[in-house]
Amino acid sequence: MTVRLKRGDTRTAIRATLIGPDGGPADLSSATRVRFLLADGRRELVMDRETEVTDAAAGRVLVTFEPGDTDRVWLFVAEFEVQWSDGRRETYPTGGYLQIEIIPDLG
Repeated sequence: MTVRLKRGDTRTAIRATLIGPDGGPADLSSATRVRFLLADGRRELVMDRETEVTDAAAGRVLVTFEPGDTDRVWLFVAEFEVQWSDGRRETYPTGGYLQIEIIPDLG
């Protein structure tokens, strides 16, 4: 999945459903924390933000951007890291990454 934004845009949020290895939505009811991690092409972390869980049973989360988050034009990779109540950690998507492309704006 690729999300495209123009440089400086912060209105568009990422709405995602975390899908587990079994192909179904991850039930986040016992998650204590869900983080959104964004890295550049060198895999250097440029964002580490807590996400909003909008529907735990359906695995739905929301990431909003703040001023400065989308100022750099680049093709980034991203993932969600879930911390479970038993202390274990799981990363989504389970295979590969989300791609976040920030393209130049005209202004």
